[in-house]
Amino acid sequence: MGFPNSTQRGRLLLRPPERNSASALGCWSVVRRSAKRAAQRLASMTRSSFQFFLLQLAAVLVFWGRAWQHLVHEPPYRAFFTGEALECVRYGVGGLYGACAVAALLVREGGGAAYPRVLRGALWTGAVALTGLACLYCLEHNGRVGQLIEYASQVGCVVFVILLSKERATSGAGPRLVLRMMCVAVALTFLGHGLYAVGYYETPKSFVDMLSRGLGLSHPLSKSVLLVAGLLDFWVATALVWAAASWDADDKRNATWFHATLAYAAVWGFATALARVVTITRIELFWETFSIGHFETMVRLVHGLLPLAILLSVRGCGHAAVQNIGRRPIADVPIGR
Repeated sequence: MGFPNSTQRGRLLLRPPERNSASALGCWSVVRRSAKRAAQRLASMTRSSFQFFLLQLAAVLVFWGRAWQHLVHEPPYRAFFTGEALECVRYGVGGLYGACAVAALLVREGGGAAYPRVLRGALWTGAVALTGLACLYCLEHNGRVGQLIEYASQVGCVVFVILLSKERATSGAGPRLVLRMMCVAVALTFLGHGLYAVGYYETPKSFVDMLSRGLGLSHPLSKSVLLVAGLLDFWVATALVWAAASWDADDKRNATWFHATLAYAAVWGFATALARVVTITRIELFWETFSIGHFETMVRLVHGLLPLAILLSVRGCGHAAVQNIGRRPIADVPIGR
């Protein structure tokens, strides 16, 4: 008997396990149908819908990460609450973030979900809570503005999902400006990171340790790499602010350069997010370390997802589309040839 071909292997993988109860077979059928519907949905997505999917995924991950942080670890509330009050606030806010993650998962583009106003209200509440948490972290770091603005993408992705989930007929000016707002949010995040990387603020020791452990570099070399990365962060921030403000529709070189900048921002955003869970996790203390690295990664994956969503919006759409950001609804901007 020869080896099965690719089709046969696929059937073997999808075949339900033998000697299972009827309930297990029923669960297997539900999983198969759900996976098939998800694959069909992804295959039928327009580029605009896929962009909304990326923003929605970013919002779900941010809320999930913050919920995990509050329910399992300790958020920065000890300066204001102690004892039972601290526990009540921690679990209450953690539950709120969990509910917001569900709302972000259920919301649909253009107001297609059930109870869209309820879902948007929950997301607005979550966005306010994330803003308050960013302010607390800013106070914890002696009121550094750079610490505050680096949370712009985490709060912004929720706001962008809210704006794009509004009904087209009553959406107003929000959707017309959402792509420009995305550029500004990513620029603020990279600017905040860059201020720490170049040493304007004291560079966190964790930055150096992540590079040393992840890439096997010495500490002096890791600091040099961070300096270069910080300068590139400033470059990304400048490019995005400039693109949000104006764009030369006739300069094709600038468009290619802008796409490359967005691609770098997405790759660097994903790399810095995944570095948390990779470098923090230890085999001997797996659960404790993975639990910390897990939520640190979840809340930072938006730093790669947001530049990727912008890149999909402008790649190959012609420079006039970039020039017209803010003048027509984002769903009408072509995303590809």
